[in-house]
Amino acid sequence: MVKKLSIFLWILTAFVLVTLCGCGTGTPSEPGTPPESETEALTFIVVDAEGNSEFTLVRPDGETSDSPVVKYAASLYQSLSRKAAHPIVLKTDFDGREDNSARAEILLGLTNRPLSRKAAEELGKNQFHMLREGNKIALVGGSDSAFVQGVQAFLARYLNETGTGPVLALPEVLDRILEFEPETELPAVVTTLYPTPDYIVADVIASQGPYFADSTGTDDATKSLQGAIDACAAMGGGTVYLPAGSYRLTGTVKVPPEVTVRGDRRDPDEGSGSYGTLILCDVTKKTGPVFRLDQNAGLRGLTFYYPHQSLEDPKDLGWTVEYLSSSSGVQGPVVGDLTLINAYNGIGISCAPNESKVTSNVYAFNIKGCALHTFFEVYNNAGASSYEDMHVDGKYWAEAGPEFNAPDLKDLDAYTRSNCTAFILGDLDMPLVSDLSARSVKYGLMTVPGPRSDYWGSAIQNVNFTETDIALYVSHHRDNSGLGVVNSVLQGSEASISMINDQAMVYVAGCTLDSDVVGSAIDLRNENAQIEAYESYTGTSRAAKTDLYVVTKAPYSAPCAPVNSNGDLGQDCTAAIQRALDDAGQNGGGIVYLPAGHYLIEGCLSVPQGVELRGSGSIPMAPGPKGGTTLFLKYGKGTASPKDETAAISLVGDGAGIRYLQFFYPENPFASAGSLIKYPYAIRGSGVKNVYVVDTFFANPCYGIDLADGCDRHYIKRVSGTAAYNLIRIRNSDTGWIETLHDINPGYWTTASRHGIAGPWMSNIFDYYFDFTKANCTLISLENVTHEHVLDVLQYGGRYLVSMTGGSAQLFNVLLDQGGVSCLRLQDAEALCCNVELTGPSSEYTSVSGGKVRIYNIYTVW
Repeated sequence: MVKKLSIFLWILTAFVLVTLCGCGTGTPSEPGTPPESETEALTFIVVDAEGNSEFTLVRPDGETSDSPVVKYAASLYQSLSRKAAHPIVLKTDFDGREDNSARAEILLGLTNRPLSRKAAEELGKNQFHMLREGNKIALVGGSDSAFVQGVQAFLARYLNETGTGPVLALPEVLDRILEFEPETELPAVVTTLYPTPDYIVADVIASQGPYFADSTGTDDATKSLQGAIDACAAMGGGTVYLPAGSYRLTGTVKVPPEVTVRGDRRDPDEGSGSYGTLILCDVTKKTGPVFRLDQNAGLRGLTFYYPHQSLEDPKDLGWTVEYLSSSSGVQGPVVGDLTLINAYNGIGISCAPNESKVTSNVYAFNIKGCALHTFFEVYNNAGASSYEDMHVDGKYWAEAGPEFNAPDLKDLDAYTRSNCTAFILGDLDMPLVSDLSARSVKYGLMTVPGPRSDYWGSAIQNVNFTETDIALYVSHHRDNSGLGVVNSVLQGSEASISMINDQAMVYVAGCTLDSDVVGSAIDLRNENAQIEAYESYTGTSRAAKTDLYVVTKAPYSAPCAPVNSNGDLGQDCTAAIQRALDDAGQNGGGIVYLPAGHYLIEGCLSVPQGVELRGSGSIPMAPGPKGGTTLFLKYGKGTASPKDETAAISLVGDGAGIRYLQFFYPENPFASAGSLIKYPYAIRGSGVKNVYVVDTFFANPCYGIDLADGCDRHYIKRVSGTAAYNLIRIRNSDTGWIETLHDINPGYWTTASRHGIAGPWMSNIFDYYFDFTKANCTLISLENVTHEHVLDVLQYGGRYLVSMTGGSAQLFNVLLDQGGVSCLRLQDAEALCCNVELTGPSSEYTSVSGGKVRIYNIYTVW
């Protein structure tokens, strides 16, 4: 929708004022002076400390006072003059009859100057032309709206702050026609070229105004993208969308908490042609990462290419993506759906020297590409993290084509085989690893010590490392720890597995090893076992339609409190949100969107068929500084029958779902023994198929999710947090998935202060709650379910990780840390259990009674 002109002008005025803050002094180059090199920009001074300017603003004479050109010229004139405390020069094209050929001028609209007429030739309605010849710049639009957007784009791209003050830094040749579409009213569901697991709801579109990040790869988009990200952070978080196109970045882009930068990515193993959103990493030396992520920040849907990298002269150009725990909090970043065409070092988590703060909850998924030195490296994680679906192969560069300076695959394989390590995991605490591959590298996966301690052990399933020197290199494992590997291929010319010390154990089951195994502490008893592969989810967990219902807008106007409300719960939003849910259901499905903020829920909500109830962002929720979308639940307080009471949110139709929400009970402090207040389940579905709960965080519930009586093909993924009694219960259903619950920790009960809510909350989980969950909490309860799939789950301080009665299930990579009774409690069940890990002396691995249970790789960390 095209915004009203007054809105455009207001945004533009604000943008100019912000951009001009912090003016310095100095003497820029003369207008029209040829640049010293092809890449040096030609600069015009905007205004110096004395109020002098090297150009004159010129508008057409005879325009009405309400024309866009007149209004924009006056607005810009007033803004610049106010900032400088001196008026700049603004004239109409007929002011004065003297020769103006030597004057440096910015020509706004269709003036009488020849350059304006030239720029306007054959200009389409939605087009804007930037044209410079000598000391004159013409800015002409084919329509009023194109003119306003075009001038904004011109300033966004070329108005820079330097040591000499604000300048217009122009390329040597400026002759560009921009095509403008009507701006999207935000937030909005965007249309992508390539499929995505969820629909993308954009809070900010970086290529639109007032940011106008160049999507052609011509102009430097660094500043524009950073501006879009900062604006999204000021909203409390959300998604900054980069549409398909090429974005040239010359510096580091910083992504703050609760913000995700997301693009439109073509999977390099599917289709051909455009990669979608392509990041041109325009750096020639190691100066910093392309993206630096803060805690709870995300990066998704991007493809990276270094135009100055070559196999003939490999250069260390730094990390493509980096996270520094020393400057952040404990919640790690999320990176996924990425392609690295020709990185030197790809993704580095806490890799800088002297990293001081421990990180947890790192999540990396669906990343493919080629790296000349290191593809993925991570250190200093005290809480479990998940690394899944990452693939390293020189083909991703070699098959990219000549426009990407693609080398011959044989030459590239020879280089990476001698120089590249695919995955380095250092001093991590029980990470969960699934579906990794690497071909023609020196090392497939290395476990190494780090600044905190030695490596702590992990669960690894379905990895495939071929044409390596050493496929799995185990260095300095923590004493009395274990590492399980199941259903994997480890091929190395020197060793399939090489261990440096024998204080830990590596357990191998159902694997293909084609060369030596070095180290005595390797258990190969089940090496050749025939173990079924984990059955992956193939369904679609997203709304039936892309229609968007924004609950904070009319006609709903939900009275949410801003994320910085400092404990103010605001007014009850139940009725407003339910009206939006009902409208979406009556119209055949859609997304009911809750922008970042706090929403008080005093009643019950029902999510109809094909409808998704969704919060801000594009990554799994975690307790951040104060951002994101949080539901404050008061419903059901003190119920006498919490397991049977109606849930706060009911999934009442097939395909109903929950995504990107945080759940918090503001009146359940649990400050001491006996003070726990009982509430019913937060979410329940009964007799509805294909329902899902994804990327959701539970801070302090008694009961989390209950799916029962025919909730077939349910999907629960990337749920984190804690629960006093039970986080997930599945009953009497056929076929479902529970995956990547990689940080279930009672410590999250203490996060009230992050919402600005005062106590009496526990100051420390060990005051009481840790012992309570060890005695009372079953993380996953399975009752008479068939074909259930559980993958990559870790719980800290629970009674049972999985309690299963009847039915059948696959359980891969299940870890219980400091448990109360046992990791798995299986009664009359048929189950395949692979990589069962346990820490602490007070519990046992499994309790099996009846049924048929097969278990491979049971080990401990203690």
